[in-house]
Parts: sequence; C-alpha cells; structure tokens
Amino acid sequence: GLATCLATYAEEDARFAAETEAISKGYEAALQAFFKPLEAAKTDEAQSKVEIDWTKHPLKEWLPKAVDLAERAKGTEAAVPVLAWILTHAAETGDPPKEIHETTLRALIESHLASPLLERVPEPLHYYCVWTLGRPRVEEALATIVEKSPHAAVRAAALYHAAVLLTEDPESTEDDRARAQGHFERLVEEFGGTGWAKRAAGYVFDLENLQIGKTVPDFEATDVEGGKFKLSEFRGKVVVVKFWGFW
Repeated sequence: GLATCLATYAEEDARFAAETEAISKGYEAALQAFFKPLEAAKTDEAQSKVEIDWTKHPLKEWLPKAVDLAERAKGTEAAVPVLAWILTHAAETGDPPKEIHETTLRALIESHLASPLLERVPEPLHYYCVWTLGRPRVEEALATIVEKSPHAAVRAAALYHAAVLLTEDPESTEDDRARAQGHFERLVEEFGGTGWAKRAAGYVFDLENLQIGKTVPDFEATDVEGGKFKLSEFRGKVVVVKFWGFW
C-alpha cells in the first residue's frame, strides 16, 4: 500500500544520504593523505622537493563514485547533496570538467527546483563552474533558481551569488555593477530576514563607496610611532593605502 511505498522511499533516501556522507568523508580523508608529504615538509625548501603525482589524485577514484550515486539517486531529494558535491569538487585536479558540470547542473535545474536543499547549489555554481561553463550559463542558472524556487532561502542564496559574481568579476562593466546593485537591493527588500541579506552588506558598501571616481570613506588609524591620524588629513595628496594582516 501507500504506507509501504513511502517507507521504501524513506529508506532509499536514507541510504543515499549515508552514501553521500561516506563519499564526502572518504574523499576528505584521501585528500589529506595525498597532501600529507607536502604538509609534513616544514620549510619552503623541503616543500619544493616534494613530488606530487597528480595522476593519483583521489578525485579520480571518488568522483566516479559520486557520479554513480547521483545516477542511482536520480530524481530523489537525496540526489541534491551529491550533485552539489560534484559541482564543488569536480575541478580540483585542474582538468576542466565542462561536461560533468553541465550534466550535473541540468539535473539540478530540471529535477530539483522545488527542493529546499538547492540552497547549497549557488555557491559552487558561482565559485567552481564559471570557468568551465562560462558566466552567462551560470547567470542563467542562478536566474532560473531565483525565479522558480518556492523557497525564500534558496532564492536569496541564488540572488546573493548572482550579485557577488558580478561584483567580483574583473571583467564586469558599469552596467554589470549596476545589475549587482539591483540584485543586492532586491535581496534586502525581499529577503531581509535571511542570512544572505546580512552577508550582502559589505558588498553594498563596496559598490556605493569603493569604486573608481568615488571619495574614499574616512577612517582613523595609528601610525608606526603610535600617533593617530585620519585619511581625510591627506586629502588632495597622492596616498597609497596598504591593508595587511594575518588570516
């Protein structure tokens, strides 16, 4: 009956979720082991002597496992996390996995737009797929998510990354930055209660204050002798401001 079917689907989803977790943890452990000789070298000279055999990168073992799982979990809610994992990690050997990224993205857009788990997809789309699929394709996918997802958090995530993508791209034009500003404003207006809107604040400040031709906001700092000064005290002079720190 219906109850039996639902129980079967629940068990299947749980099994797929467990497999995704196993792939994630297994890959991370293999990656740590792969880079262990490099991490064990304590000096730059020692590190320069470490030879990494990239043909044995663990992604070559674990990516096919993830692709196989995505195929077996096709159409289920449990497929979303493993598809997001593929988007995130498929390019880590330096080989451009355009076909894998496109196939994975198509599966997410065609079968999982209604999933709340899609919130984890805009980030890898933004950071890992632009160089394989191109910015227009990524922008198109993010716009589709913004338009068609029924979940506010998912739409907010897509809108945030669409805006940041335009803000950070060195090839962005003034029109692109204006579109980014519009995305950020919409994010605040429509999704002000989400963490994505809060994260947008720094980018909005950047667009409004730190562009070429705008007056730099004033700030106070301490010089090497302990004296206080304000940036505005040097207005009219050529000033080089260098920010540095330990992160």
